[in-house]
Order: sequence, then C-alpha cells, then structure tokens
Amino acid sequence: MQSIPVSVRRGAVVAGLAFIALILLTSLSGCFSKPNAGEIGVVRNGGPLDNKNIRGTIENGSGLAWTGMFSTVHYYPVDSQQRFFRMATCSGAPCPGADGLAVTVPTSDGVEVTIEGTFYLNTVFNNSADGLKALKAFDTQFATRTFQGSHAYEGTVGWEKFLAAIVEPIVVNNLRETIAGVPCADLIASCSLVQNGGGRVVVRGDTQSNVTKIQKAVQDGLAEDLDETLRQRYFGNVQFRLSRVVLPDQIQAAINEAQSAFAQVSQAQAKVQSAKAEAQANRERQRGYNACPACQRIDLVKALPPGLQALGSDVAIGLKPSESK
Repeated sequence: MQSIPVSVRRGAVVAGLAFIALILLTSLSGCFSKPNAGEIGVVRNGGPLDNKNIRGTIENGSGLAWTGMFSTVHYYPVDSQQRFFRMATCSGAPCPGADGLAVTVPTSDGVEVTIEGTFYLNTVFNNSADGLKALKAFDTQFATRTFQGSHAYEGTVGWEKFLAAIVEPIVVNNLRETIAGVPCADLIASCSLVQNGGGRVVVRGDTQSNVTKIQKAVQDGLAEDLDETLRQRYFGNVQFRLSRVVLPDQIQAAINEAQSAFAQVSQAQAKVQSAKAEAQANRERQRGYNACPACQRIDLVKALPPGLQALGSDVAIGLKPSESK
C-alpha cells in the first residue's frame, strides 16, 4: 500500500483544524452582543441544559459583551430615550402616524367630547443599581408575553405594541376619570353658548389656563396609575399634551348657529349706533349752517363733482341772481 506523502497529511491536518476553528468561531459569534444607541439589555440563559433565568445585563453604551453560548438578550429603551403615544381618530380609524384612537368621554355636564392628544414617557432603565433592578423586574414580568404577536423587546414595533396593549388602557381610564370632573366650557369656551342659561355666555376663566391644569391632572394621574397597575415603577417623566377637543356634530352645529346669531345681533347693534351717531352729527351740522348760511353754500360747492365746481358756485348750486347778492 502506497503511503500518503507527509506534505499531503500536513495539509489535511491544517484544513481540518481550520474547519474546526471556523465552526467554533461561527458558534461563538452568537455568544457576544452589543447594544445599539439608546438600548439596555437583559441576558437570559438559553442552553438546552440551562434554566431560563437572568444571567446578567448589558449596560447602555457598552462595547461587545460576552453573553454565553445559547443565551438570549432582550433590549429595551434606556431612560434617556423618550417614547410617545399619540391618539387621534380619522374616519373611525387611527390617523396616519397615530398609535391609537382618540378617547371619547363625557364631561361633568354630560357633553360627549373626543380628546386627541399625545402622552410622552421615559423608562427608568439605566446603568444605576435601581435602573438595572427595574429592568430585570420588567423583563421577568413581560418578556414571556406577546403583544399582538410580538415581544416588548423586539425592536420599535414590539415596544409600540406593548404600549398599545398595556399602557393605552391605563391612559384611556385616566382620561375618563379626569374629564368626568371637568365642565365642557373649561375645555371649549363656546360650550357656554348652547348650555343652560338661554344663550347667556358664562365666563369660566381663561380656557388655556384650564387646559394646562387638565393636562397636569391627567399626567399626574397617569403616573400613579401606571405604577399601581404595573405593580412597580417602570416609567418616569410622564407628560400629556392635549392637541384637540372635538364636540359632537349636533352640538358644534348649535354653537355655529348661536355664534352666527350673536354676530347678526352685534352687526345690527353696530348699525343702530352708527345711525345714532350720524343723526347727531347732522343735527350739529344743521345748527352750524343756521348760524352761517354761507358755510352751507361752500359745503354744497365742495360736494359737487369737479366739473360743476368750475362753472361757478352760483350756477352750480342753482341760486337765483337775487340770492347771490
């Protein structure tokens, strides 16, 4: 039997070692992870013989980190990344760019108003001990659940689905409770035109100031509701901006009619005042003419077109020759 040349055997050994190294590198490539900007991660065991417990965390801004073989990493928004949830309705569906429908709620005086606005919030996840503790608790509570087919840690889409499923109901409930204690006129001043009082306008103060107070009440209530409902503080810097209040069509139509009627009344009153002023001016003018007949003739000449003024004052105003002397 012919022996294999040493050079061939060495080449085979080198090729085999290279193949093994390639397999090791390929398998180990999944053992490292690096967060993107604005992310912070939780590492969980994932081997066939491992439990699924939290192995560790990957801090925001860190470089390539060892996660272990078969482990999984769940990334979430860090506290410096503000997220928002916008509610607006267009033809019965969320408007383009909106995350949910506007909320229709009754005011304290029974008017069904539709509230459009945006909630802003940040997570409390950061590199501090408290931030990492909250991150682990959040992952333990929500990582195993799916929201409309996605996990909360599956990028922007997954996070938005989490907000829609968990945060939106809390937002809606909070809005209902807050708006239920507010009269319609505090949201829209023109509500006073069609409410009890026979068209009498009731001034309730500065509407913008009222809206600011309502926004503050909503965002404070939401912060408490989130902590209480989720059983831990995962969110901070909660803010609410009310962008639009929409009245029912029939009430808006009644307001438009009332405003039109008030406009007509104001116009008529203006005409009356103008007529009174004109009559008073005429009386004063006549007193002046009685005291100065020549002044009346001068004013008559001035009132004539330029062509007739050039013919002379006596001819122009049709005075008799005896009257001009």
